[in-house]
Amino acid sequence: MTAYEIKIEVLSDAAFGSGDGIAGFVDMDLEYDGNGFPMLKGKTLKGIMTERCDFILDCLRQYKNPFLEEYIVSRQRLFGSHGSIYGCIMHICNAVIPGKVEKWLMAAISQNRVTADEVENAITNTVVQTAVDQKTKEVKKNRLRTTRVLLHGNFLSSSLVFVEEPTVFDMELLTVSLVSIKGIGLAKTRGRGRVSVSLWDGSNEITDEYLNSFIEKVR
Repeated sequence: MTAYEIKIEVLSDAAFGSGDGIAGFVDMDLEYDGNGFPMLKGKTLKGIMTERCDFILDCLRQYKNPFLEEYIVSRQRLFGSHGSIYGCIMHICNAVIPGKVEKWLMAAISQNRVTADEVENAITNTVVQTAVDQKTKEVKKNRLRTTRVLLHGNFLSSSLVFVEEPTVFDMELLTVSLVSIKGIGLAKTRGRGRVSVSLWDGSNEITDEYLNSFIEKVR
């Protein structure tokens, strides 16, 4: 099997919660991994990537790109057919706090140098805003909504595992889908959840390699 890494730099505070909250404290909380650190589910990340991939394919169709059929094949290899993972060669893991950072934080907590609450307060914050009725879109009187966000400046890392070797077309489509992701979570249109996404092979960033290769094919 072949593995790569997606690195997500959080450029503005991001709310990509579970939809659940803590009664009397937070209405919309983040997702957390087994150690209690914020994460973005692999399924959610796949959905974002697939959406961007389909947008790119639509652009290639519009301009009648000669490599369209190859990229359509890659789309199914990477993400499966619509509504099914049949034929998918890529597994997307949860995007979590990078391993070295998480291990350091876990050690600091176990040695009582910091508390779990102090770590949470250092990398997340709660944002209070006026609640809106989802049906009528009207402001709810005397009702505030509290959302927990992952603070900007943090990084998330997701492993990509391929059950067979990806082709150059696979890697190009994967890369351009990733770099076209500019926002995740709630309130993206209002500046929240801005991100920069890159692709790595071990300690080597390979984003530009495949992005430039894709650009050469679509010029």
